[in-house]
Amino acid sequence: MCIRDRSVEIVKDYVGRIIAKLFEIVRIVSEQEKIFSPVLELSMLYFLESFVDCTVQGVEVSQDGSNLQCVAKIFQYANQFMGLEGNYYKLVEFILKKVVSNLNIHNRCVMEYSLELFKKILLRMKQHLPRDKFRKLPLTYYISNDLPNFSQTALASKDFFKLRTTFYEILSIIFVDDYFDDYISSLDRLFNNIIVTNNASDSLGLISLFRDSSGIASYLDITKIFKYFVKISYPTYSKLLIEVVSNSFDDVDVMSAALDFMIALSKNKAQRYSFDNNNIYPYKIFKDFSVIVVAYIQDLRQKVSTLSGNEQRLENYLHGRVKMIGKLTMLFKTFMDGKYLNFSVFHFFGDYTFVEYLRANIDINSIFYPILTYYPNRLIQVYENIMRISENVLEIMLVYLDHACLADLILISFNIIKKMDEVGELRDLQDDVLVSKFNVIIHNICCFCFEEMNIKAESDLKLKIDEFMMNYYKILKDIALYVLDICFSKDQRQRLFVLWCNTLFAILSLSDRIFDEVKSEFLQKYSNFSMEALQSISTAFDALYSDVEKKYDALNGDKFFKNFKQFAKVMLSVLCSR
Repeated sequence: MCIRDRSVEIVKDYVGRIIAKLFEIVRIVSEQEKIFSPVLELSMLYFLESFVDCTVQGVEVSQDGSNLQCVAKIFQYANQFMGLEGNYYKLVEFILKKVVSNLNIHNRCVMEYSLELFKKILLRMKQHLPRDKFRKLPLTYYISNDLPNFSQTALASKDFFKLRTTFYEILSIIFVDDYFDDYISSLDRLFNNIIVTNNASDSLGLISLFRDSSGIASYLDITKIFKYFVKISYPTYSKLLIEVVSNSFDDVDVMSAALDFMIALSKNKAQRYSFDNNNIYPYKIFKDFSVIVVAYIQDLRQKVSTLSGNEQRLENYLHGRVKMIGKLTMLFKTFMDGKYLNFSVFHFFGDYTFVEYLRANIDINSIFYPILTYYPNRLIQVYENIMRISENVLEIMLVYLDHACLADLILISFNIIKKMDEVGELRDLQDDVLVSKFNVIIHNICCFCFEEMNIKAESDLKLKIDEFMMNYYKILKDIALYVLDICFSKDQRQRLFVLWCNTLFAILSLSDRIFDEVKSEFLQKYSNFSMEALQSISTAFDALYSDVEKKYDALNGDKFFKNFKQFAKVMLSVLCSR
């Protein structure tokens, strides 16, 4: 054997011995209950995850199906020193037992990492193992027969309730992943276990019940399996939500868990909901959930109204519930993006469910508006919520709600922008995301109004838009004046300048009245300038629509931007000459 080959063999030998020693360390530390260090536990989990990642691609089932073989080099190096006799199956069992034992460790980081590793390994094993072999895994058998006792691990602690969702996702992988599983009896067992092990009469039991249920609801993505789960479980959930949760509005933790469950059940993951004529559950789910949400938002508004005389108490109340705005807007997003409900059908048949839900969804933005500047992520969620309304349901909103709701949406969007500018944070937002979303909202609203105003046939919708323009056009005018002011009074980046220009184009193109009044008030602001300067500004302002049609398309938008740059040059020239 040449020196080079001998060196390679020595390296392989060392690598194998090191891996075997590391597994031995994991075993010894796991057996010593008094030895616990979060850093050590996380390090061991990282080693186990890395080993699985390096070896799982080389896993093969033996010809007789009795064990798993692994052709990965890392496994081959370690195999001779670990007494595995080439059986990868034994190593997986060792790793899974270690991960499951960590569920008794009261440390969030360790438990989260353990559950994610558990989930990863099971998904990989289910891909490589024959289903009958997977069912016979000792750990699978143990979980199946000792399921209620898992509620007595650290997962029973309130501090780790959220991790119960991940645990039930893992149970879904084991028992109800696809048609090859005995999903009917397994879903019955899982659902019964949730109901039996959680006492819905107290808040902690209710929280854990919804956390468990969210795990199953969020993982299932096969239509038939998911439909069966909804069929056997939804009557119970509906009763709990309407009768129990409705009396727990002041309990933030209960409402948070309930809303997370609603979101998980409403998501149209892998098109598991459809316009199936025999499936009434999507409509029933929406109606029941909307009743809860509308009642909850009404309760919030009532509490806010009661506290309105005490600013400090009001802010404390809102700060304590600010995470709800993310969950409520996410639920609305889930219903809108699901594409399995036709919302216009409700009101057509005299059902006001969606209209009331839409009004409540608008209200939630105004309720939390006073504190939103403290939470940039919540600000984005509010803007995305308003964007979703402006893109999808403006017609329903204007026809069936007061046109003042449209004014409220615009005012909330505008007031947030102004408040962020006042505290000096507007230009510091990464990628100008807030201004970008504000621009989309204004463009969507103006474009919709413009199109309806120019339809020759009379309609209720056109009358509502005419009333809106008559009563609230000043809001749009104020926005246009603010945009002009911010463009010439602030140090704006080029991208932000473009976005403001798009907003200005959307508003000024809407009506001649707005254009004329914006021009008049803008010139009035510089009334102390010379007549020659005012004339230059006036001429440049009129030239904004030179060769530009009042149409909301990209071509005219680009032409307006070029004209606006010329207007900006004139303004800067006049301002610099002062």
